[in-house]
Amino acid sequence: MTGELDKQGPLFLGDGKTSQSLKLSDLFSVINGKIVPVHKVANPPVRAVVLYLDPDAAHEIKQTIESILSRHFPKTGLWFQDPDLYHFSMHHASHHQNPVPATLEEINSEAAAVRQVAEKSLILEIELERVVLTPSGVLVGCWQVSKGTDPAVIREELRNALPRSPAKQLYNPVIFYTSFARILSAPLTARKDYSADAVLEILKGLVSQLNQNLCSKAAVKELWYVEELDLLALALKGRTRIRRFQLQSDPKG
Repeated sequence: MTGELDKQGPLFLGDGKTSQSLKLSDLFSVINGKIVPVHKVANPPVRAVVLYLDPDAAHEIKQTIESILSRHFPKTGLWFQDPDLYHFSMHHASHHQNPVPATLEEINSEAAAVRQVAEKSLILEIELERVVLTPSGVLVGCWQVSKGTDPAVIREELRNALPRSPAKQLYNPVIFYTSFARILSAPLTARKDYSADAVLEILKGLVSQLNQNLCSKAAVKELWYVEELDLLALALKGRTRIRRFQLQSDPKG
């Protein structure tokens, strides 16, 4: 993930495509000089399983990112994700690229299966390794797990527990990451005659500042089964139905 921006460049400044076959215009609009998320009904609802980041750490991260980036972009140039919803995508029982309709009974069965996975998974203690800017403009935090159940094990358990799920999943299987914000425009210091390489260097400098100032440790104590009634509802503050399941304390302390 760290080398993708160098290879592809800041694609979000061009055609505005995102990593999930959607355009930025599908996600955001500008109303009265403010960025407003576009909520599109997901039919059927996306059914996602996510690990929930400790909100105290999440709010600290958001404040740091906002303090560093806000002065470098116009008001319509940044979208900050809700720190109360910072999460790690673990598995999708259905997503917009490969929808798997389900009855209420099937949804309840899926939620029960996710609960069982949570009941045999230990609380995670994690450390923020680095922040990365993706070619689609997303600021991503990459984390290392120092204690608790390996996320790869949880994902394998979820695959087995939810056999009707799409074969193609939407997460990067080798990285444990959460999205913090999305950059929607070039920095204020980038003139119109700047080359793409020059703009890229400015963006990389800002990411470097974030990495110098962000050094977070956090806990992950909950596994969520989420029905996203709007596309990308967790990222765009759309409508959701969330069932929260507690991970387990390590009996060894």
